[in-house]
Parts: sequence; structure tokens; C-alpha cells
Amino acid sequence: MTTGEVAPRAAEDEHGVALRTVVRSRIVNYARSLGAPTADWIEEGVVQARHSFVIPFSVDGCITPGFVVKVHRGTNARNAAATEYANLLALHECLGGRQCRVPRPLDHLPEHAAIVMERVVGQRLDTVIGEYACRLRSHGTWPEAWCERAGGWLAELETCAPVHECDLDERLESYHRTFTSELDSIAQGARCAGASLHLTNRVVTRLKAIPAPDPVQLTKIHSDFAPYNVLGSDDALYVVDFSEMPLGLTAQCGGFFWAALEVTALHPAVSRPKVKACQDHFQAGLGTTICPEWRVWGLFRHLSYIPADRSGVPVALRIWNRWRAKRIQGLLSRLLASDIRRVDGR
Repeated sequence: MTTGEVAPRAAEDEHGVALRTVVRSRIVNYARSLGAPTADWIEEGVVQARHSFVIPFSVDGCITPGFVVKVHRGTNARNAAATEYANLLALHECLGGRQCRVPRPLDHLPEHAAIVMERVVGQRLDTVIGEYACRLRSHGTWPEAWCERAGGWLAELETCAPVHECDLDERLESYHRTFTSELDSIAQGARCAGASLHLTNRVVTRLKAIPAPDPVQLTKIHSDFAPYNVLGSDDALYVVDFSEMPLGLTAQCGGFFWAALEVTALHPAVSRPKVKACQDHFQAGLGTTICPEWRVWGLFRHLSYIPADRSGVPVALRIWNRWRAKRIQGLLSRLLASDIRRVDGR
């Protein structure tokens, strides 16, 4: 929801005038109930993401910061919208009033595979950490504090997203099925990003060797928990994008967040000690240290996100992507080697 660039107005024509009409009739009425004297609303551009696009807008004179319409795309768009709306309702009720929250859902538009939620005015955590680590702006130490609160939010998610299946064997089977499917997809993406077949096989073998978890510890997790899905404001920290909440482990989710910070540290202008401090504060908030296996998992996922070279992509971007891919592969090789030494006692 928070990733992407502002696209031309034509990008929202996928659902046409019908969506805008529904939004106008439902959301403007809601804004009036909050004290808006007029029904005029201002669109502020369409933000594109991989599987959705977002239309943020504000209402003249409204006491709220505005609203966001998130429209899902793809063959499973309607189910994804319904799932995200249900997840937001449950999490908002559980996390309401805490310092780590989710945006308040307002409406579900099933015919358009869209949901409406209150707009969060804040800064993306990945942007804040980047500015902080590159010394572009003086943020004091509050990026580290935000990372610690993000770790605390992830730890609290276990209590707010209970698993309703009573059969522990069924729960474990669901976890293994999801894990294996995602690992195959990640391996394919990593190969497209330039990972060698040898390294890919080593990583896959290592991750498949992770001992089966205790089914009781399995919970619903955020499928994309990273700094780009965390928004910070004056009063709270908000986590967004809940279209998928598969069964998993909190440490698995934390490994992806840790790896996102590790990838940030690859940039030559970034201060490695500052990123390390953010990682330490995140793990302190989580209440545990991310083990090497889930660090490898997180880095491997980030490697798979790097787009393959395509014609039409600027040369500078292609060079940067190749350089990042090589550096991440180096990190994976070192992690695998250090893990082998730890196991063998060398």
C-alpha cells in the first residue's frame, strides 16, 4: 500500500467512474458526520503498488486528515480485499489506543475489490531510517525508538491474531504448505535476480532443514512486514498492508524486517553503526534475537524482489540492481558459512 510512485490519473480507470461515484456517496457522507461543512473532496494522485493501487484524498473542511481507497488487482482481487478488510477490523479492535496500531477500516466495496480506511499522516519508516543512516536529516535517536516499537508491535500480533483451527496437525500442515510454496517462489525470483544456482540450492537446502515448529507457536503473521509498510506519526506507529496473513512464526516475520535494514546498510552512503543500532532496538522490542536461519530467509526474500534486467530500464538502475544482488549474495554466503561453523563447532 505504501510502495510505488505517483502515477497518472489514467491509472485508476481500471474501475472507472463507478468506483469514484461509490466513494463519493459513501465517504463524503462519512466525512460530513465528522463535521465537514462541504462535500468537496480532493484527489491527490494514484499510488501504484505491485498488487493494488491507492487513491488518497482529503475533504475540504474535514477535521480528519482524509481517507484512502485501496483497490486490489489481479485474479484474486476480491478475496484479497475482503481478507484485508476483515484483518483490519480485527486488529483495529485489538490494538485501538495503543502506540502501535493499524489504520481504521471504514468500508468494504466488494464489487470493486476495494476497501476504504482512514488516512494516516506520517512518515514511512524506511525513508526515516535512510535519512538517519545517511545523515541527511537530524532525527536524533527516534528512528531507533520507532524500530523498537515496531518490534513490540510484532510481538503483540501473536495475541491479536489468534489461530482458530483446533487441530494442531492441520495447523502444521498449513504452515508447511505455505512455507514450501513461498520458498519455491522466492528461489525462482532470486534466480531471475542473478543468484547462482549453487547459492540458491545451498540456501533452499538450509531453509528446508529448519526444524518443524511447535504448532502451538504458529500464529497469523504479516506477510510483508518491512519498514516500507510502517508509518510513524506524532502519536503512534501504524502498520499497513494486511491482504495476506498466513500461518507462520514471529521470528520468521522479524527476519524479513531485520533483512530489510541489512539491505539498507549496503548503500555506500549509509552509516553501518546506525543501521546496526536500529536492528538492535528492533530485536529488543521483539524480545528475542533473530536466528541465522530467519536472517537467511529474509535476505533471500529481498534478493528475489530485485527485478530482472529488462529492455527499457535505465542503465543506472540496472547497474544498481546488479550491484545490490551481488552484495546480498555475499551476505548470504557469509551467513551460511558462519552458521556451518557454529554447527560444527569450528
